[in-house]
Amino acid sequence: MTWLPLAVEVALAAALLLPQRYRYAAMWSGFALHVCIALVMGLWSFALAMIGGIVVLCMPLGSHLRKRSPAEPLASPLSSSC
Repeated sequence: MTWLPLAVEVALAAALLLPQRYRYAAMWSGFALHVCIALVMGLWSFALAMIGGIVVLCMPLGSHLRKRSPAEPLASPLSSSC
């Protein structure tokens, strides 16, 4: 049991370099680890802060946006149809 928290933390550190589908597994294992810390040790503020950090790590802002295909033209803000 002592190696499991280390493996979860290493997976969370590597989550920045992994594709999104692997980040979800790391995110949920990190959630479970920190909820267990909160339940066993009573460190609720620590657990909530770490869960917030995991959300920021594994679900970066703009992760839901799709990539523009090369054939799709850019919209020019200067052109107007007056």
